[in-house]
Amino acid sequence: MLTQYEKEKLIKLRKKGYSWRKIAKEFENNSHCKSYSHEYLRRAYSELVEQTDDARILSVLAQHKVISLYDLADEVDMSPRRVQEMLENLIAAGKNITIKDKTVIFNEPKKGTEIKLDNANKDYIKFGIVSDTHLGSRYQQLTALYDFYERCKDEKVDVVFHAGDWVAGKGVYKGQEYDSFLHSMKEQREYLTEKYPEVGIRTIGITGNHDESWTAIAGEQLIFLVTKQREDIQVVAEYQAFIDFSGIKICLYHPDSGQAYAISYKLQKLVESFTAENLPDVVIMGHFHQKEYVTIRNVECFQAACFEAQTPYEVRKNLHPVIGGWIVEVARIGDKVEIAPKFVKYKPKKDDWL
Repeated sequence: MLTQYEKEKLIKLRKKGYSWRKIAKEFENNSHCKSYSHEYLRRAYSELVEQTDDARILSVLAQHKVISLYDLADEVDMSPRRVQEMLENLIAAGKNITIKDKTVIFNEPKKGTEIKLDNANKDYIKFGIVSDTHLGSRYQQLTALYDFYERCKDEKVDVVFHAGDWVAGKGVYKGQEYDSFLHSMKEQREYLTEKYPEVGIRTIGITGNHDESWTAIAGEQLIFLVTKQREDIQVVAEYQAFIDFSGIKICLYHPDSGQAYAISYKLQKLVESFTAENLPDVVIMGHFHQKEYVTIRNVECFQAACFEAQTPYEVRKNLHPVIGGWIVEVARIGDKVEIAPKFVKYKPKKDDWL
């Protein structure tokens, strides 16, 4: 089965007019692709292009990002009027598309979004940290996630911050289809809406690369659709957001890269990238499934751990996830700031998806 990268590569090469044998050679010479016979690639391409009209439009938009209505109509072999009608229906269904002056825009992820949260006690805040819940994965740790939220409720946590990868997504890595028990966007969206803990605590977060895999496939902002049905969940941006929580500036960040040799390296590079005037008080990083608390440039930095047990992919990569979440208290006492982080760690539960 082709990965999402291989699918996009196949479509791109065929659109350039490459023969099937030449495409097979291109795959063979690309380190990110497996080798396939030219006949297999021809059949795979046929399956990819035999899509619904909606999927064809979304596929073209995902490739071009910005395209005129008339060029889009030409590429999908429909009338501009018909394409306009279908785009309006897609937007009404929640697709991240904008039409402006006969130009169709596949909206890029928003970064650096800032929001402000107020707290009754200006000198004290308490928040939870979770990340990489990967709901829909056969290795999800939903029981632990429920327990953590109950713990947050008992400890009167004001808000939980989620650092991305709410769902398993699709086609993120080779063989992921065998690690998931929910394979469609609709299934993962409905499962997240129904199953994510609901205990009277707000969860504010960003999306990660697994969530955004659905946007790449079909232009669907899955998590933003969930927030329309779950008032306790607020997703403020893709990949990065800045939150002013009663004067404490918090950065949520979900990178899209491999783990470095030193666990703290990616945190260090992120904090070093901030200018002095934009330096946050707290950084919360997801993606790596690691647990860490360290101070860098006077910034309190957390790696958020995860709620997914070790997958076969992580076994192959010799990666060892840490399951759990943080509960953090921040208090101002005169001109001092006291920070008390506490990590709640869980052992993996086998088959927690059944």
